[in-house]
Amino acid sequence: MTYLNLDSLDLAINYLQKAYRLDETNWQTVNLPAHLNSRQGQVEEANTFYKINMDQHPKNMYSYANYGEFLMRNDQADELPKLFEIAKAQNFENDDFYIIQSGYYSFLGKLDSAEIFADKALLFNPNNIDALARKANIVYERDGNVASIPYMKKVLNQFEKQNIT
Repeated sequence: MTYLNLDSLDLAINYLQKAYRLDETNWQTVNLPAHLNSRQGQVEEANTFYKINMDQHPKNMYSYANYGEFLMRNDQADELPKLFEIAKAQNFENDDFYIIQSGYYSFLGKLDSAEIFADKALLFNPNNIDALARKANIVYERDGNVASIPYMKKVLNQFEKQNIT
C-alpha cells in the first residue's frame, strides 16, 4: 500500500503481481488489486476483486468495509444496506463498522443517523481518529465551525499521541 501512497504505480503493480502469484487467496493480495483498480478508475475490475475477497474471506470484516467504501465512492450506495445486514449477521459490529455506516448516512445527507453511528464507533474506541473526524465533520455540517472545535481538538490530540503527521 505504501507504493500506492507514493504514486509509484508501476512498482506497486509489479509487487502486487508477484504477491498474487505467491498466494492468490491471501486477503491483502486480493484486496490491494481491488484498491489499485479502483484508484485507476477501473470500476468493474475493482468490483470483481472486492467480491472475490468477500467470497474468499467471509469472516474478515475489512473485506466488507473496503467494499462498502468502494460502493460509496462509485455512486452505488444503494447496495450498502444489504452489505450492512450481511456484516451485522457476521457480528462485525465494531468501531470501523459503525464509521462506515456513519459515512453512508452522511453521504445521504442524514446527519442525525450519521451522528448515531459515529457515536457508536466512539463507544467502541473513543480514540479512533476516523470516528472523531467523522463526528467533527457531522457537527460542523449541522451546527457550524464553533461547535465542531472540541471534536477537532480531539482529532489533533490523537494525531499527536499516535505520532501521526
